[in-house]
Amino acid sequence: SQNGQTETLKAEKALISIGVAPNSDNMGLEAVGVKTERGFIQINDKMQTSVPNIYAIGDVTGKLALAHVASAQGLVAADAIAGHETRALNYVNMPRCTFYYPEVASVGLTEAQAREKGYDVKAGKFPFLPNGKAVGLAENVGFIKIVAEKKYNEVLGVHMVGPHVTELVA
Repeated sequence: SQNGQTETLKAEKALISIGVAPNSDNMGLEAVGVKTERGFIQINDKMQTSVPNIYAIGDVTGKLALAHVASAQGLVAADAIAGHETRALNYVNMPRCTFYYPEVASVGLTEAQAREKGYDVKAGKFPFLPNGKAVGLAENVGFIKIVAEKKYNEVLGVHMVGPHVTELVA
């Protein structure tokens, strides 16, 4: 709906992506003492399960269901298993990307999440329309939204929809 006008789009198919369901039933996890919650394997910051010598990474942990998150978890688990010092992953700061048209990418907190955490928030939304590269590529539909803390201008989150935003998210 725009300017009081409503537009109807007819389609034969729609793709809806609403998350990941765990597939850990009948794996014998309970028999060895690995704790799960709603089917997701519970882990600590070292990717260790409730059984000290069993580690889990990826979608089965119920964290962000993204390949690069699983890869980062794998590195932490490998370091922990090897007895090296590890650092806890900050899942809020992991980039989230949707490789489709239009591309969608974000990192950090949304405006609502930042307010919930008690930040004094300011946000700015900038269209791709005047971006020279986007115009040159004839792909100038989209925007970038930056969520920041007011006093020090600390960037808390960036959210983008448009051409090549999955490359910009870093």
